[in-house]
Amino acid sequence: MKVVYTDHLVERIELRGIPYNLPKDVYQGREEVFFDTQTNHFVALSKKEYFGKLRTVVVPFDKFSDRIKLVTIHPIEEKDKTQRIKSGRWISR
Repeated sequence: MKVVYTDHLVERIELRGIPYNLPKDVYQGREEVFFDTQTNHFVALSKKEYFGKLRTVVVPFDKFSDRIKLVTIHPIEEKDKTQRIKSGRWISR
C-alpha cells in the first residue's frame, strides 16, 4: 500500500527537524492502533527514538483503498494515552 504524507506533516517534519522517514517507520512498525473519535483518524503508536529519548510516538492516519495518508506526528506521554482510552476518545482497533 502506498504511504503518503499530508502537507501538514511535511511542514511539521521541517519545522521540528524530525527525520523524514520517522512517520512512516511509526506507521509500519506500529505496536498499537486506535480510532480517534474526536478527529475521525486512525492513530498508530510505536516506541521510537525521538530527539535522543525512547518515546511513544503517535501518527494519525487515514485509510483509503489505494493509499495510507499520514496526517501528523507527535510524542505522547503514557498518562495522556491512558486518559484518551479511558475517556472513550481512542477506541482500540
